[in-house]
Amino acid sequence: MQTLGINTQKVWYAMYSGYTDITEDGFKTGDKDVIYHDPVSMWANVSPQHGMVYYEPFWGNLDYDRTMVTADMDCPIDEHTVLWVGCEPSASAPYNYIVQGVAESLNSITYALKEVSVPNGYTNRI
Repeated sequence: MQTLGINTQKVWYAMYSGYTDITEDGFKTGDKDVIYHDPVSMWANVSPQHGMVYYEPFWGNLDYDRTMVTADMDCPIDEHTVLWVGCEPSASAPYNYIVQGVAESLNSITYALKEVSVPNGYTNRI
């Protein structure tokens, strides 16, 4: 019942791709930045933010704000994925959630999502 079309909303996600060296004036700084693939959209059931918890798929061991459920057992999202929930990806709307945990069951996958604050205009991650 959690994955009925009426219960789903459009969510964008970007998969982790690797690291790149940061350069300044043509010289490597020694720092690295994360690279993500281009964002992809999907439909999933995302729980309301903050509320009473009656079903605890992650046993209370994770710090997360929302859960997201999909019946697509081939969904590639993992703990290194970033998401846009309630907005579309752009330089003025950086990702607003990260994946804290993944719980697979027989017919669905539940993701623990943590809200994060990324500065506007931070384009290296999209």
